[in-house]
Amino acid sequence: MVKKNNENSNQNFDNEKQDPTKEAFFSDLMDKEEEFASEAYELVEHALNLIDSQFYDDGIEILRQAIGLYTQINREEEIKAVNEKISEVYLLKEKTFREVEIAPKEGEEIQAEIVIEDELKKAEQLIRSAKELEERKEFEAALDVYDEVENIFERLDKPDKIENLYNLIEDCYSKKAEFLRTIKEETPESKALVAEDELKEEKIQEFVAAKKREEEVTSQAYEILAQAAELVNAHEYERALKLYSEGLNLFKKINWSYEVQKIEDTIIELEKEKVEYFRNLEKQKIDKAQKIEIQMQQEEIIEQQLREREEQEKAAKLERLKELEILKMEEDYFKAQIGNMASAASKIARDYELAMQKCIKDGKLVEKCEYPQVIEIYKKIKKLLIEKGWDSETAIYDNTIEIYNQKLEQDKKVRQIEAEKAIKQKEAEEMLKIKKEDIEVSIEEKQLKTLDEEQPQREIEIQNLKKDLDDMINRSERLTREYEIALRQGRFELKCPYLEIIKIYEKTRQMVLERRMNAEAVIITSQINVYIKKMEKDKRLRQIEADKIEKQKKAAELLKVGKRGKSDTERLKNIERKKEQEEFRNYISGMIDKTEKIARDYELAKRKAYRKGEIIKNTPYLEVIEKYKQIRDQVQARGWNEQAKIYSNQIKIYQEKLEKHEKLFEVEAKKAQRQKDIEEMHKVKKVFKPEKLKEIGPEHKEENMLIDNAMSLINEAEKNVKSYELGLKTDILKRDILSYESPYEKAIANYEKAQELFRKIDWKNEAHRLNESINFYKEKKEKDDTLRDKEQKKFEQKKKEVDETASEIFNIIQDADHMAQEYELKIKAGIFDNEAPPYEKIIDIYREARKRFEKINWKEESTKLLDSIEFYKEKLEKDKKIRSLEAEKVKQREKELLIQQKLLEKARKEQEKLLKEKKKSLLLRKEQSAQFEAQKDKAFTVIDRANLELDKNNFEAAIELYKKSEIIFTDINWQEGLKMIKDSITAITSKQKAFELEQKATKKN
Repeated sequence: MVKKNNENSNQNFDNEKQDPTKEAFFSDLMDKEEEFASEAYELVEHALNLIDSQFYDDGIEILRQAIGLYTQINREEEIKAVNEKISEVYLLKEKTFREVEIAPKEGEEIQAEIVIEDELKKAEQLIRSAKELEERKEFEAALDVYDEVENIFERLDKPDKIENLYNLIEDCYSKKAEFLRTIKEETPESKALVAEDELKEEKIQEFVAAKKREEEVTSQAYEILAQAAELVNAHEYERALKLYSEGLNLFKKINWSYEVQKIEDTIIELEKEKVEYFRNLEKQKIDKAQKIEIQMQQEEIIEQQLREREEQEKAAKLERLKELEILKMEEDYFKAQIGNMASAASKIARDYELAMQKCIKDGKLVEKCEYPQVIEIYKKIKKLLIEKGWDSETAIYDNTIEIYNQKLEQDKKVRQIEAEKAIKQKEAEEMLKIKKEDIEVSIEEKQLKTLDEEQPQREIEIQNLKKDLDDMINRSERLTREYEIALRQGRFELKCPYLEIIKIYEKTRQMVLERRMNAEAVIITSQINVYIKKMEKDKRLRQIEADKIEKQKKAAELLKVGKRGKSDTERLKNIERKKEQEEFRNYISGMIDKTEKIARDYELAKRKAYRKGEIIKNTPYLEVIEKYKQIRDQVQARGWNEQAKIYSNQIKIYQEKLEKHEKLFEVEAKKAQRQKDIEEMHKVKKVFKPEKLKEIGPEHKEENMLIDNAMSLINEAEKNVKSYELGLKTDILKRDILSYESPYEKAIANYEKAQELFRKIDWKNEAHRLNESINFYKEKKEKDDTLRDKEQKKFEQKKKEVDETASEIFNIIQDADHMAQEYELKIKAGIFDNEAPPYEKIIDIYREARKRFEKINWKEESTKLLDSIEFYKEKLEKDKKIRSLEAEKVKQREKELLIQQKLLEKARKEQEKLLKEKKKSLLLRKEQSAQFEAQKDKAFTVIDRANLELDKNNFEAAIELYKKSEIIFTDINWQEGLKMIKDSITAITSKQKAFELEQKATKKN
């Protein structure tokens, strides 16, 4: 149709005479056609680049724009070729989609996407049909088709596509108007067309009003549907169905059959979902009740196991208490042994010191020094303590040995001093003898008497002082000894007496110095130093003991907490694990939703930008990849390998998208450069020229030079500004705008200079015109200054954030180092807690610090941290070895303790056996003693009877009774009794003989 019209027009123009206006018209028409063809070619080239980068939808969209341009200039072959290319792209897109798609969507989402894709394809086919109708000049039919396409886009909520469609409709109206203008003569048909156009215009106005009303209704309906969807998510099906019904009625009002059908299907699905949901809810209740019942049974089993375990623990505890009791007995015995040895050593030292003091008073010395023996005893004590493993207590005896070593040295000095004094005394006595011989007899008796009285008085004072000194020293030694014994017994509540002793010694030293007893003053000073050292060591010992008590308290509290929480922890272990897994799943789902939202928002923005012919430079794909890596690592740490594989695939997909975007950006940059080159090539430079130039003669050389200078200034200004603005457009300068100088001030100065030069040669109009350029660049300067202020603020804010981040990183590193130092101090002190060493945590902190340094582009600091990470890795390995050795030592100690306990148990049993035997022997002895005494009593009773017979002079009867008692004494083996009986029988026999002689004599008389 257009071709025929053009042919008719060309014939008419050929028949008529040449008309300049017509020639200009056709010339403009040809230029416009070439411009359209060039623009369409560029669009096709851009679309092919997008297709190569797998941006198929955007490429198809741009190819359709190219078809629109080719349609305007009647390039049918190009249109056909582009349509074939679009078909190829659809096939390529489907093939790529099948290859790339890994995790297909499920359920309603897949169905919805298929429906949307079908609708979009249908809309594209309708648009192609409408364009074909336009080519055939059937504009009304094309507009009807466009209305149908608009309905589809409104249903799919595609405002960007609706906007493009409106452009196509406007083009259609323009083509229609242009077509009508090509008809020269007014015909009845044209009048009818004009009337029809007016009618169409009215219809369009009505259509626009109807569309406006329709948009209001659809907006209200979509809001209701959105609320209904939220209610469905909350499982409030009744309210959701009510809202869906309201939305259905609204779409019925505007006769949107597709949406009506869709909502009706949704209502049916919701009814089914509602029934299914309540069925599942009932099933869940039953399952929950069953689970609770199973859980209660499990809890009963667990409680039974706990009771059994508690009984086992009680038995183990009793066994442990027995072991502790044995250990305590052993320790008490050992302490008593050590105490006895220490007391014996102290007694030897004390007796020696007292004897030494008495001898010194008498001017003599004890022959043997007892300090070496005392030191030897204390060394034996130290050795026993080391063998026992009581290393902390050995420090006390180290001090004691040191004190007695010092005393030994002092004793040697005293002995040396006393020896020297004895020699001096001897010399003095000899000198006195000589002096006494030389003294004249003329000294008065009174003076001699005075000297004799003063000398004994001084000696008495010295003796009293020495006695006081001895008392003070004895008191100090007694306090020291009692305090040290108390410390060995663990009685740290006693007050330290060393300060009081030091004061006593200082007071004593002052008294000695007043009487010029220098040797004693030296000894006392050394004792003061000894007690000062003792006081310092006592402070350290008390600090160690306080730390030990604090640790024991903490350990006891932890033990209590552990025992108290053990049963509860085991009882709720399964429930907590399930809860934790559920929370972890929700956390991962939340992270995935956020990540996908970031990617989805970017892709929507990217498509809109493509349709406008723009490209978004910065992509969030790196952030998305990093988030998926975090998710994958966390899932792998849980041992969920299948999910980890899925997230690894997602990472690969987004990495490919990132690579495609980078390629596309490179393509666009090349295209922009090529476009710039084309513009530069075809650009018509506007140069200010005088209204009329005359031929330049020799007299106008100065004027020409001024013109050249002015034009050079203008060109320089334009060149600088253009270069600067081009840099801003391409983001070359925008990223670091503060590093470059603004060209506008210099451009304004150049234009002002050029203005002055034009005024000099009387080019007033040109000079006046330059005011516009000056004002234009002043405005640009203001905008540029504003932009620079913003960039300066951004730069300062960024610098502040970087400094804060760096400070935070350094604080974290410092805390990590402090953590390591505290741990190492504990290890040096021999404290091996059950808690894990902090090195792995510190290494993680350093790695995180490295990442944060790299984010703020502190590469050097990040590299330095590698050495620290290696350093702490080595420390971790060393710590593992130390802990392994310590564990072996603990096992060895436990083994030795077990052996010792067995030996102790054996000794205890032997001791018990011995005690039993002693008791048995004692009982036996008591029985034997009782029998012995009973027999003795029996024998003595017989003796008493014999004595009665003896009183009656019945000697034979008495002897017989004594012999009976002799038999009893023989049975009990009492030698003294036997001897007594024998003596008594002998005496009775003698007495009997005497009696018989006496009787005979009496008879004779």
